[in-house]
Amino acid sequence: MSDEPKDQPEPVVVLEELADEPLAPGAAEAATRWPAALPATSATAPALRPPSQAWLVTFTDLIALMLTFMVLLFAMSKVEQRRWQNLVDALTQNLNAVREMPAAAPTATLDVEDVETLPGFDLDYLSALLSQNLAADPLLSDVLLTRMEGRLVIALPSALLFESGSVQPSARAPEVLNALAGQLRYVGNKIEVAGHADPRPPGGGIPSNWELSLARARNVAFLLNAAGLEGRIVARGYGHSRFDSLSQKLQGARRLVIGRRVEVVIHDYREALP
Repeated sequence: MSDEPKDQPEPVVVLEELADEPLAPGAAEAATRWPAALPATSATAPALRPPSQAWLVTFTDLIALMLTFMVLLFAMSKVEQRRWQNLVDALTQNLNAVREMPAAAPTATLDVEDVETLPGFDLDYLSALLSQNLAADPLLSDVLLTRMEGRLVIALPSALLFESGSVQPSARAPEVLNALAGQLRYVGNKIEVAGHADPRPPGGGIPSNWELSLARARNVAFLLNAAGLEGRIVARGYGHSRFDSLSQKLQGARRLVIGRRVEVVIHDYREALP
């Protein structure tokens, strides 16, 4: 026979083992109802069963049904775009630390129309040709010719064209500019006129060097057109803003003479015909 105890789940067995001892009133009923409350007096006491977990299945099914019901309600509802956007904006401000700022867009579609340009005469060839012709002309012997990046600059001292402190061309100016226009008449490159001044304040009731340099540039451009130089000539005035950019080799009175100048700028391109 095996010594292992037999399963005796009935509480009657426990009561029979304690039958020799007197029981208090109601003890028998309590022992029958709650056998686990009695101390195990022998190896034949019934084993306790773990509590059942079957309620979790029912609870899980209930949660799944509730979620399904909420999804159905959301699918059947109509989202108000304005409120939804307000919610998205609020969450974005609070949850997104780095926000993308929209770029400011122009309110009008106004823009400067691009000017179509074409290659002009080669400036190196033009520089070599003009240097010989200008040196051979007595009226233009004092003109300075400088080859720069993308342009050729012909600098005329102001004393060659204007009286001191005046914006009106001198009596000699038309003759000088006629000779220069004859040298440039067949050059199709874009031409500009730039006026410059020295730092000394102007006289003759002119407010500043800027007005002085611009007025002189406009008069030179007008005389070049009158001398037969075709095309639109742009006039610019720089005042004495570029006086410090002159070569340091120029000192004293020579530097002031070169500072007061009018430049005829020949670019390396020409404007396309409309």
